[in-house]
Amino acid sequence: MCSNKFKFLFAIYFIKFIKINKSNGGTMKKLFTLFLLLFVISSFTYSQNLENRMNKYTSEFGLGYSQPLVNALGLMMNNGWVSVKSMKDLFSVDVGITAVLVPVPSADKTFLIHSPYDGSVQTTQTVVGESNETPMNGAPPGANPGSFAKGFSLGIIPVVMPQASIGNVFNTRLTVRAMPKIKISDLGYLSLFGFGLQHNISADLVIPMPVDFGVIGAYENLNLGDIASAHSYTLAGVVSKRVWKINFYSLIGYDYSKTKFDYTTTYHDFYTGTDQTTRAQFENEGKNGFKLGIGGTAETRFARFNAGMTLLPKFCFDISMGVGAGISKIF
Repeated sequence: MCSNKFKFLFAIYFIKFIKINKSNGGTMKKLFTLFLLLFVISSFTYSQNLENRMNKYTSEFGLGYSQPLVNALGLMMNNGWVSVKSMKDLFSVDVGITAVLVPVPSADKTFLIHSPYDGSVQTTQTVVGESNETPMNGAPPGANPGSFAKGFSLGIIPVVMPQASIGNVFNTRLTVRAMPKIKISDLGYLSLFGFGLQHNISADLVIPMPVDFGVIGAYENLNLGDIASAHSYTLAGVVSKRVWKINFYSLIGYDYSKTKFDYTTTYHDFYTGTDQTTRAQFENEGKNGFKLGIGGTAETRFARFNAGMTLLPKFCFDISMGVGAGISKIF
């Protein structure tokens, strides 16, 4: 995602964006376009190179190398679902963009792996590690491969996706994320689909409450080319309170995610001393468990901006922008 091609294309578009923004209106529309470009370019760069960096090694390597990516996919799929202010409307429709930003701690940049040549344990880069290859212990001159794959050298993993919501029938709101199959080089495609339901329990009560509270649940499935398929679900209770023009909220719940990998790999077998071609199939669970988060939503008549922070099970940010309309009462 942070390749030179990505930086070059993004820089060109960003310069154009600044020039246009100085001469015309429609800032919100231009920001949507900018986020969409980020989504397409980042997806292209990441998917195009991932399988090429994993298909020369054993499943043991794939498990350790991909773990930080699996964690990031789980956080992406399980965050950005909360819609606070819109739950107060009688009916509203919202279309926008959600971005999840996952900081990469130094502990996620390396992992331990056995060398296929002498069986010794050594440290090498994960998918988010430094962009340099690690020589394999005991590899003879001219061995191919003679080193472990390099990482993408990421300090933060950004994922951007389109999102729409509609409500509120029986004080319940439906949110949908969807991305059709997009051809990505010779890898195949990237696609995702997810939906979430949020119910405002406080609106069901006859007695007014000092805070609003409800529940939210969401499920999502994502396919990364022909190499991986991920699914996730999240369940949480949400409490919110309007202060001035911002609706602050906190949530507590549970996150779960799992990614399945399936690809063909050719690697050197330490026990037979020969190269083996096989099908690598394994599953990696994300950073699952107890969930704790905070955030806030600010809205105008036709626009919405939301910023949230997940503290557990793993730290990340989520930002969303949307446009839409609603009615708070019939008369």
